[in-house]
Amino acid sequence: MIYGEKIKKARIKKRMKQEEVAEIIGVHQAAISQYERGARNPTPNNLNRICDVLEINASDVMEKIDIKNKTKNLSSYEMREVFRFIDFLIWKRSRRKDLRDEKRRVS
Repeated sequence: MIYGEKIKKARIKKRMKQEEVAEIIGVHQAAISQYERGARNPTPNNLNRICDVLEINASDVMEKIDIKNKTKNLSSYEMREVFRFIDFLIWKRSRRKDLRDEKRRVS
């Protein structure tokens, strides 16, 4: 299943319309439709917002993407954006771990 299908499945499970997701993250409904169909890729920020709205993990959504094939035609700027997003996901995961560790220490 490609990530667009995973986004669509999660949106339907949450009983949300494309318009609702689009309004919350600040894009047009057509963009959500294109993301779900794989006709267009969301920016890293939009993907993260979608995942937050749908309460899904961005790394789970992207787990089956063949990075090499998906990135072969990207510009150097776009590749930097990809790596920046990966760094963000790693930071976010480590931050959650730090918070869990802190809660354990306080308890």
